[in-house]
Amino acid sequence: MKIIKTFLTLFTACLFQVSSAFAQLPEIGGEVWIEPGQTKEQIDTFFRIMKENKMTTARMFIMWNQIETDPGVFDFTPYDMAFEAAEKYNIKVVATLTAAEPAPCVNKRSNYQLHTHLIIEDRAEYPAAARYIKQVVDRYKKHPMLEYWWLLNEPGQYPVPSKLAVEEFRQWLKVKYAGDIRLLNKLWITYFPDFNSIEYSPVWDKVDGWSSQIAYYDWQKFWRPFLTQYMQWVSDEVKKHDDKHPITVNPHTVYDNLARYDFAEWRKFIDILGMSIHPSWALTDFQKHHYAYGIAGCCELMTGFHKDNNEIWVSEIQGGSNIFSGWAPGAPDKTDIEQWLWTSIGCNAKRVLYWSVNPRPQGNEAGEWALFGYGDKVSERVRMTTDVIDCLYKNKKVFSETKLMETPITIITTPESRFMFDCRGDWREFRNSKSYLKSYMAWYIMLMRLGLPVQILEAKDYNWDDADQGRVVIFPNTISVPSTLQDKIKGFVKRGNKLIADGLAFQFDEESRSYGVVGNPYEDMFGASLLDVMYQMDSDVKINFNDSDIVLSASDLRGELIPTTAQVLAGTKEMAYATRNKYGKGEAVWVPHVIGVREFNQHDSNYAKFVFSEVENVYNKHPFVLDNKDEDLMMQTLQADGKYVTIVINCSLKDVNSKIINRSAKQKAEVVWGSKSALGEGGSINLQPRETLVIIWE
Repeated sequence: MKIIKTFLTLFTACLFQVSSAFAQLPEIGGEVWIEPGQTKEQIDTFFRIMKENKMTTARMFIMWNQIETDPGVFDFTPYDMAFEAAEKYNIKVVATLTAAEPAPCVNKRSNYQLHTHLIIEDRAEYPAAARYIKQVVDRYKKHPMLEYWWLLNEPGQYPVPSKLAVEEFRQWLKVKYAGDIRLLNKLWITYFPDFNSIEYSPVWDKVDGWSSQIAYYDWQKFWRPFLTQYMQWVSDEVKKHDDKHPITVNPHTVYDNLARYDFAEWRKFIDILGMSIHPSWALTDFQKHHYAYGIAGCCELMTGFHKDNNEIWVSEIQGGSNIFSGWAPGAPDKTDIEQWLWTSIGCNAKRVLYWSVNPRPQGNEAGEWALFGYGDKVSERVRMTTDVIDCLYKNKKVFSETKLMETPITIITTPESRFMFDCRGDWREFRNSKSYLKSYMAWYIMLMRLGLPVQILEAKDYNWDDADQGRVVIFPNTISVPSTLQDKIKGFVKRGNKLIADGLAFQFDEESRSYGVVGNPYEDMFGASLLDVMYQMDSDVKINFNDSDIVLSASDLRGELIPTTAQVLAGTKEMAYATRNKYGKGEAVWVPHVIGVREFNQHDSNYAKFVFSEVENVYNKHPFVLDNKDEDLMMQTLQADGKYVTIVINCSLKDVNSKIINRSAKQKAEVVWGSKSALGEGGSINLQPRETLVIIWE
């Protein structure tokens, strides 16, 4: 018997280590909120309803401020009951750690806190946090239903000048400035005698018009490795006690916080990346019927994390209505749930988890966010979830094998651009961080309308040295492009690839120095120099292309170019407004106007023509595309087991007619979700408002 137990333990360990290599059907579940006062019967009910509705994964916070009741005294009773219920109903558990949220008996900074997004603030907090991690991991690591450890909830807080952060910042500065405090003082306009004497200043977080900005940029850049360092520490502590179970985490409000995440470094200790995507928090810039675009964009920001299989999780998505607890109130109906689930699956999400399954009884989120109705009743949102799960199981062989279809198109972001817009911007849309988000999402949405998948990657994570030709990179309003990448970027274009820049792209380096003043190392690539950027207050700037009927609209700013070797697309040789330059075997397109903001807010057919003209070569080679430039459609394509899956969503409030162009060898189409009559002869489609259509091609 002992030998059998040992074998099973080893087998389970191996299974966890290699599970990601096996085919996996997308699974749907949610956060089961556990807290003192809940009865065993109540907890059992949460898991029973999940089981009855075919949900297979429960996420649970294991709250330090609930289980350590006195120093060194731990009471796991409610969580033990939850694990017992999970085993009873065969529901896997993903356990979230809260090592930065001490019990009040350990640290008074946790007084009155339900939970926070803070990380450890003082070096003295580490021993107690390590003890908490050990207690939790040792208690549940052998439980048959435990599947993943979740390092912490929603990393991504804005920089906080805690004691620990300031101490670590001093050391980071010492390395950056090679121990030369005089150099730091010169750039910061300060007079610190040494690095250890540096103290926090509000300038680190917000710079007025006449302060040095370098301290601000240093502080923002430091926070990325500082956050990563804390997450690495939690991961290391978990692995001291359990090196068998994989690890996940969920960055949040990614459109606002992307610059704070260093996904490339996270790969070293995280097995699969998830993300919180709550419309009430993360998608407030989108119209409700465009939420599917916003969710897909968030997912796309994650897919580059996993270079091999591009599998991700949607770790939190809104399960129910909220009135008070969010930047914007929201009430998802069954059609929202349908679109959000299929959009996530179309992005190759292997797990979609609601926040939450059951509502909290008190606190800021009391009675809100829950998938279940009040009294643990089955809501229309639950029924829609079950219907989607049924569809996945009916087509299990296909959906277990799905992989993302890719194109050679990538949208490039830089954290420095976000920091600069945050530092220098204001409420004017063309010069704040919203213009950056809207600029790259305008490109993304237009490409989704065409049915072209596209990656969104940070510049330093892109493989500039790949020998493949025919690739396209887009720098939408990417105001700060590091000079350290100039050789890689220019070499990329020379080898036979295309670069497109719009808005204020390529105007500053990584230290916020104006390329127009210090010299732009990318000018020879563009074959033009920027003469000026003219502000036309409250004006709809028009850019008339010379040899086409394209007339682009821009927000308030008009960039003026002096071409050298570039072909003039708009304007004259003396004063150009858009250029194309042959550079080696490739080309660089420069449109120095903020064109994406207007497009994001209100679709413009001229923008669609421009985007299509620049990606037409890719479009003409992709197996599945939409014959669509103007309608609010989106199409995602997955490849699986020699078949294809296309997911088409009508993101508008009207009927839409279009056509799926199928260049693949798979011509037999089966509608597995949506109205079968929506797919006509030759790939024609007719979708009702907000309808979703899922087709398997073989």
